[in-house]
Amino acid sequence: MILEIVPLYSYNFYSTLLIIKNIFDLDEKHEVDNVSKTPIGDEEGNIVEADKIKDENFLNTEYNNNERGNNYTKSYNYNYINNKNNFYVDKKNENIYILINCGWDDNFCLDDIKNVIKVCEYVDIVLITNHGLNYIGCLPIIYQEFLKLNRKVPIICHEYTKSYSKYILLSYIKCINNCEFFKTYNENKYINLINDLYQNMLELEYKEYYTYKKNIVYEKEYKKKNCIFILPIYFVNNGDNIGSSGIIIKLFNYKILYSINTNIIDYSFIEKSNIINQSNIFTFIGNFMYTNKNYNKMVEIRNIINIVNRTINNLGCVFFPVDIDSIFLDLLFHINALMELNSQRYAILFLCPYAENLVRLLCASMSYMNSYIKNNFHKNRVNLFKIKNLICLKDYNDFKKYEDGYYILFSFPSNINNDTSKRILSSFLKNKKNVLILTKKNKTDNICSDICNNYYKNKKKENKENFNFSYTKNKKITLKIIF
Repeated sequence: MILEIVPLYSYNFYSTLLIIKNIFDLDEKHEVDNVSKTPIGDEEGNIVEADKIKDENFLNTEYNNNERGNNYTKSYNYNYINNKNNFYVDKKNENIYILINCGWDDNFCLDDIKNVIKVCEYVDIVLITNHGLNYIGCLPIIYQEFLKLNRKVPIICHEYTKSYSKYILLSYIKCINNCEFFKTYNENKYINLINDLYQNMLELEYKEYYTYKKNIVYEKEYKKKNCIFILPIYFVNNGDNIGSSGIIIKLFNYKILYSINTNIIDYSFIEKSNIINQSNIFTFIGNFMYTNKNYNKMVEIRNIINIVNRTINNLGCVFFPVDIDSIFLDLLFHINALMELNSQRYAILFLCPYAENLVRLLCASMSYMNSYIKNNFHKNRVNLFKIKNLICLKDYNDFKKYEDGYYILFSFPSNINNDTSKRILSSFLKNKKNVLILTKKNKTDNICSDICNNYYKNKKKENKENFNFSYTKNKKITLKIIF
């Protein structure tokens, strides 16, 4: 099985197509016959043979909170494609197509809208995460296309998103004048279309789930078999704004989490989710504003890389408190290349409770990509998968074995406002060769802002004051800070 991610848009709004394909290309342990016999509620119960379904209410007890231990087996591969031409139309009955969001901005880019219209022929379900025009602007066009094709496709969102987005579309009458697809509409026709759309839209509360089922016909041993693929879908509050939702899709023993929260400063919405807590294996898909054509940013990156280079030549270690954003992506690409040229073996460490999914997180769908990134993303993605020395850490116990070695440590989040990061920092600062690099200003009160204040306060003083925090006292430090 392969999960493919296709960002349909080119600019600063969001629409992502998830394609679950090769559903039955599983190893012997996940053969359909075996999967169909798996008791309801176990992690491999996504596929059920159609002739074995006797109780229509069997889903009521399915996927609630029961998982079978921690003996997970990989059941799908992860892939990113930037191919907006071939969506495997010839195998549309064998694949699952999930469209997440469909919006536009004031540019009304027709090419992007046409990409979304192309998938209407075979998209199975539409999920909306936010009420802004950037997420729902194309929804009337999508719905109109479904009507033309005589297709009843579930459109699902949170109740707040439904209420607010309807208000936005009804008040955004300029869509009629600015969008080619609506120029033939008068105001009444447009309003009637919106009302009809929202009467047919489904609401989903947080912690509730919607179970999508698709009847799939496939050939096995030269015989056609009829199977129903079951896909539970949950909405969780990701804290962006009212009604803003993260989407969790349960796929075999995996949880796929989609969020449009571009800041990724706070992962608490993941920790609070009972669905995620059922498993420590999940894939994160986000929308990162990634561009490396900004001159000022490239100058900053160059300065950071120069400091890292001098530090490792001096056999020191580097500590990067970061947020998962474009700066971090650039840093990882460049530092990985620097490590390949360095004679001393350095480990690249990443401290995050969900670090085992770092590569998947980094290869998430990027809906804002300039031409350079489009042309070079596959090469960069290969480089990510080839990071030989990348080690993911969950806590201080994982870090202890590297404490006396050579490493570049990325710690999430950038405010390092947790005990594990502070404890590592207390050990890290004992070596004068080590360098702490802060890539952004933290305006709120936390250890990073305290470090910055201490640094600037003592910058021109001969007798520098000591910096204190919970895991060390009266410790003099020399900081190199880059914003």
